[in-house]
Amino acid sequence: MKIAIIGSGAMGSLYGGILAEEGHEVYFIDVFEEHINRVNEKGLCIVEKGVERYVKNIRATTNAEEVGIVDLAIVFVKSTITDLAVEQNKAVIGEHTTILTLQNGIGNIEKINKYVGKDQIIAGTSANGASMIEPGKINHAGNGGTVIGEINGQITDRI
Repeated sequence: MKIAIIGSGAMGSLYGGILAEEGHEVYFIDVFEEHINRVNEKGLCIVEKGVERYVKNIRATTNAEEVGIVDLAIVFVKSTITDLAVEQNKAVIGEHTTILTLQNGIGNIEKINKYVGKDQIIAGTSANGASMIEPGKINHAGNGGTVIGEINGQITDRI
């Protein structure tokens, strides 16, 4: 699956790294150029319980147009910039792209819905914890579950 991580801070990098390890085609899209450059040069370093592992099959960019349309776009930016992030990265969103918000805060679904239909949006919560150690390196501090679902509560094949 071709996946864009919109907002590749600590949590976006954690999820993107895990998805890349599972064999998905993952693209980080972020404005933090130093992080983007480090991931492209050395891969993403994930530290977990003091052990480092590198994920090298991630492509990172500041320009969504370089990525093209994806199957899944996961939004990890802060709630206050959801509108801006979706607007600036709409080049990855096609008519069949699913948008997953795993953000904190309320109102994110409504903000995303300005750009795509509700049928393209799914939402979730995470009990994982991560922090940015330095550009290209994150700490997976808390291992918890992730719950994802349709925004209308129905059970579908895509979940």
